[in-house]
Amino acid sequence: MSAFRSGSDLVGLLLRLSLGETPSALTASREGVLTHLAMQALLGAASRGATRREIVRECALLAAAGGPYAGSSEELTPVGLDWLSAVPLAITVGVLLASPPFAIKLARGGFGPHLLDAGSIRVIEGERFGQV
Repeated sequence: MSAFRSGSDLVGLLLRLSLGETPSALTASREGVLTHLAMQALLGAASRGATRREIVRECALLAAAGGPYAGSSEELTPVGLDWLSAVPLAITVGVLLASPPFAIKLARGGFGPHLLDAGSIRVIEGERFGQV
């Protein structure tokens, strides 16, 4: 979605490739396009030990497009464009407010080995990223 918003149609490219076509080169994308994933931000905050108050504060920042979300747009749950996307977002918020530590269980859940786990997130957030 981030690529699409910056002007690159990666889905179209993959569809053309899957049909055996040889697509033309992608056009240059726009620089400076910022996106975020609200559910991922909330789960990340909770998995780093955020309190309920801090989770509510993160929700307020996301809703107001403030702080680290200033100037960015939502990728997965764009409630303004797709009101039904509020359902999984609201469920995530509800679960995290009921039990913030549950985020760690979600991160370690059986959703597949392709997803980041808590250790991978620490590496990315730490100084060792790019050295591993």
